[in-house]
Amino acid sequence: MLSLFLLALQVTSTGGLYRVQLLPEPFQEIGPLLPLTWAVNGMQSIVTGGAQADGLTAALALALFGLVSALLAAAVTTGKRRTQMLDRMLRTA
Repeated sequence: MLSLFLLALQVTSTGGLYRVQLLPEPFQEIGPLLPLTWAVNGMQSIVTGGAQADGLTAALALALFGLVSALLAAAVTTGKRRTQMLDRMLRTA
């Protein structure tokens, strides 16, 4: 359910459906914090033949989102594994 909500939020705030300037203030403010906005900006830059810096900035932002996501996933996985190991040790003791 949360994933669907976040997807709808991202699609609304990317500026792909409506120009960013026409969106309400909250969507304009959270847009740069979401990865889909950077993906849309990068694709628009590539398709329209925009500046290479725009496409490179979008690619770097997406790489940063990927790195942060991988680190968070590793931290959560490690925490769950430790909890499971402790549970097993307590059950056998």
